[in-house]
Amino acid sequence: MSTPAPTREQDPVLFLGIDKETKVTETTPTILKSEYLAGGFLGSSDTLSILSHGNQNWASGVLSDSTIGSMLRDPEIYKSLTVIKNGVLGDGVNFTNPINQPIKIHELAPGEIESPERKTEREARNKQIERYNLAQKYTDFTTRAFNNLEVSIRDVLDDLLDALAYGNRVAEKVFEEKFDPEFSENLLYLKRLNVKPRKSTIFVTDRFSNLIGLKAFKKVKDEKGNEVLKETIIKKAKFAILTFGSKDNDPRGTSFLTSVYGAWHLKQQLWPEYIRWLIYSAVPPIVGYTSGETDSRKVLRDSNGELVTDANGQPVFESDVGALLAALTKVRNASAIALPFGAKVETLNSSVSGDPFKGFRDVVNEEIEMALLLQTLATSDSRHNTRAASQTHISILEELVWKIKGIVVEMISRMVEHLMEINFENFDKSLTPVASMGDTSRRDFAADVGSVSQLHISKFIGESQKVGIDRILGLPPRDAYSDREYEREQALDKLKMVEMAKILAQKELGVTTTQPTDTKNGDS
Repeated sequence: MSTPAPTREQDPVLFLGIDKETKVTETTPTILKSEYLAGGFLGSSDTLSILSHGNQNWASGVLSDSTIGSMLRDPEIYKSLTVIKNGVLGDGVNFTNPINQPIKIHELAPGEIESPERKTEREARNKQIERYNLAQKYTDFTTRAFNNLEVSIRDVLDDLLDALAYGNRVAEKVFEEKFDPEFSENLLYLKRLNVKPRKSTIFVTDRFSNLIGLKAFKKVKDEKGNEVLKETIIKKAKFAILTFGSKDNDPRGTSFLTSVYGAWHLKQQLWPEYIRWLIYSAVPPIVGYTSGETDSRKVLRDSNGELVTDANGQPVFESDVGALLAALTKVRNASAIALPFGAKVETLNSSVSGDPFKGFRDVVNEEIEMALLLQTLATSDSRHNTRAASQTHISILEELVWKIKGIVVEMISRMVEHLMEINFENFDKSLTPVASMGDTSRRDFAADVGSVSQLHISKFIGESQKVGIDRILGLPPRDAYSDREYEREQALDKLKMVEMAKILAQKELGVTTTQPTDTKNGDS
């Protein structure tokens, strides 16, 4: 029996009903570890789906590559894409140690007694330092591996960021073996990271739309020894894949230009009319008035120069309007013109300004900029708005740049994980170097510190909130134990200086005294 199933996106559709006796499957561990809802089609566990970049059109909701290429030549779209790229790539790519550098707890001087608490903390700290040093070796190697690229990672990312316009871009990783001086063995370094043409990238997914790899062709020999091309699937780890706007787990993504196609298309229709107006304004059309004089009429002659007559033998005269039109048409290519007596010629001066064209252009440009950059004041004219409004729009743009940076960093982080796995057996993932592309903009450190100082003076900041404050200021996390050790040593040094001053004063007075004792054994 069929039952209507209403949806929010479309009219009610019919689906096959389920018998009420049908058993409901419980969410057992086996169920939780498996996937069941196929991505739009049925098939066995071995069924694979091939996703290529076919020719689409705007009506289908997907822009074709040729249309996207034309749109990228639009100055406003190019400006918006360049603003985003510059914001994302402004700080480059850096790799940092995943472990905060621990502060070494110094050994006690001979004769000092170490408390059990201090000994436990010191041994644990030494192990942390060992892990930090190992993680730093991995971080330094990652930096060397990426710096080994024939084309810098910044230039590669600039190309890959065209995924914003196309939905996705793919780069293939090519490695080379080199001797690494720090690890004293041959390791795989990145040699090339070649961005591939979209017609060369064909994604392969399973029936649940999970990306398996990319389809490729390689030369093999058949049974007769002849070289033939054979299809093969290269796993996704071999590639750096940047996808934006993925829908239903589709690795092809969605172009961010889809929302501006309408405005861009209207803008293209504007230019022919604008050019026609410019021509009419620079070289206005001319209009002629025929003469009423009979002797100004011109008889028609044939190719032999003979008079053309009608059925009654009367000469045929050329139309006054036609003759004048022919003469005015030739004036564009002539410096002089002869007209019958009484004829008059004038220019049609257009008094219409080009403001409507400029206004329409500004409207479609604002629509494009609003859709791509989510604002207009941060990158366009803001003379009629306040500085606060401009700052708000800048913050909106920074949020967009921050989001895109996060997507790019995730891709680079996957590359780093793969680099560690192919070079170091049983690699501890907690030591994976952290990729970073900086903040959205340079923070005003002085202003931030001033604000924090005012809050601290007013006793508004609690002890538990200092960790968050350090993170906002970009400072490394506090080491409470080391801070206490430092304060203790500072206090001991001050006490020692006071005792030394007393000894010097007593010597000047001729009083004999003993040397100051080492107070590091006790607490001050």
